[in-house]
Amino acid sequence: MTNRKFSTAWFLARLSLCLGLSVSSANAANAPADAVVFNARVYTENAAHGVAEALALRDGKIAFVGSNVQARAFIGARTRVENAGRRLVLPGLVDAHIHPTGIADVPMCSLESASITLEHMAPFIRACIDKFHIAPGEWVMVQQWNFAGGNEPSEAVPTLRAALDRASDKNPVALLGNDGHHGAFNTPALAKAKNAAGAKVR
Repeated sequence: MTNRKFSTAWFLARLSLCLGLSVSSANAANAPADAVVFNARVYTENAAHGVAEALALRDGKIAFVGSNVQARAFIGARTRVENAGRRLVLPGLVDAHIHPTGIADVPMCSLESASITLEHMAPFIRACIDKFHIAPGEWVMVQQWNFAGGNEPSEAVPTLRAALDRASDKNPVALLGNDGHHGAFNTPALAKAKNAAGAKVR
């Protein structure tokens, strides 16, 4: 029994760090919980990577992790009870970082993650060039491109590169995805690409 209490307490402390939640005191173990999830496979993240059957939540905190039988003690008249049907319950993975430049409200050419067609993309970028007085030969940076939505081609504009070329054939255009990982370029931009030896890449 001592070892069981220790492993549960260790797990709760570890899980509270993962979820950013505080763990309720063991002294309140018999108080009814707000919610009880039973018949689950609760991955505990303890040293043994153990799996429990049930958990209880009270006041937004994890109050208990253990067996289905033990979880019954947390069920009161107003407790929400959920049968997980042996589904897996995992600790939350919370990405709490920010991009400082992304929170500054500065004038920029931004698609604001809108889902637009390739035909509508070209005039939008041309309007940005005019608005920000971007001279021929200077880079045009277009932010917050929704790479996963819109982008429907047409007979006149069949590809993303064609849309960017249509926007400008005098400026290198860089289209930057709203996830920070996707990007696209027009022909003048690609003409500037060089390999490791410094030679231009066609």
